[in-house]
Amino acid sequence: MASNIDTVFICMSLNNDFNLRRIERYLGITWDSGASPVIVLTKFDLCNNISEKLTDSRENTRQAKINLRKCFFKGFSIGL
Repeated sequence: MASNIDTVFICMSLNNDFNLRRIERYLGITWDSGASPVIVLTKFDLCNNISEKLTDSRENTRQAKINLRKCFFKGFSIGL
């Protein structure tokens, strides 16, 4: 349970489980709550078709901010 939330981070990996419709559902819930969504797409360094997925995401997410994050940070694997 949470209250007074201004920003919601919607995180999704750009692996084979990437689902644009799922992001759209989360965006709808976030906007209905009155919060501002930020989409965080992770593991973009492991994605072969990043430009296609990013274009699709931008076309379908209206005014939400989109951030990309790598899988590796300072030589250490994160989230694998």
